[in-house]
Amino acid sequence: MIEKAIHEDSNRGPNEDSIDQIFSMRQSTNGLYRVLCIDKFDYSSCVVAEFTTAKEALSYAREKTREAMDWASDSSIATVYYAYDPKGRYLGGDSWRGE
Repeated sequence: MIEKAIHEDSNRGPNEDSIDQIFSMRQSTNGLYRVLCIDKFDYSSCVVAEFTTAKEALSYAREKTREAMDWASDSSIATVYYAYDPKGRYLGGDSWRGE
């Protein structure tokens, strides 16, 4: 892992600005693979880590999503972690979906 808590966004509610913000955070300008944390209740988001390989980013995203599942009160999960390649393409992280 290269960095933690690179950027935070405290947008509230699903709106065009929060969606655009998440989209722009997916892309890395330094060629690293990113893991984003997205809170599905208040739509806050942040880049929590960057990695040099896709395997590391995907493993971390899946691990953090599984940890968040332990705190879920029912079958829904409030916080999810997704891994993206440097161009912002989705790699995975949906361990709650049985990925």
